[in-house]
Amino acid sequence: MNKKNTTLSILALLLASSAFSQNTWTQKTNFGGTSRFFPVSFVIQGKGYVGTGYSNKSWADFWKYDPLSDSWTQVSSMNGGVSIARHVAASFVIGNYGFVGGGVYQNQSPKSDFQKYDPFNNAWSYINQSIDNN
Repeated sequence: MNKKNTTLSILALLLASSAFSQNTWTQKTNFGGTSRFFPVSFVIQGKGYVGTGYSNKSWADFWKYDPLSDSWTQVSSMNGGVSIARHVAASFVIGNYGFVGGGVYQNQSPKSDFQKYDPFNNAWSYINQSIDNN
């Protein structure tokens, strides 16, 4: 590596480190849904998904955050609507699919079903059908 490339590399490193060392935050667009406790979240292809949770009732809705446009869009709610609403659930991603399951309904009765979210078709499908009566 010649002296010019070394100098440019050091300059780039110094500029990058000084940008991170300023301890500043940038306000982003507020969450599009109702504020809540105990939601689940996952990330698929650079988009953040947030849903379910509790605020005077359990929720089944889901929202997608796009960091490039700094915008929230409501996507399909979990199958079953209010009867499938939950909080304190589990979520994870396998490949390009988000999975949500378990948790409790607003009366604290446990949920045992799991659903898979397909972001390309904006659709939820059951992985296993719950036998609970909520």
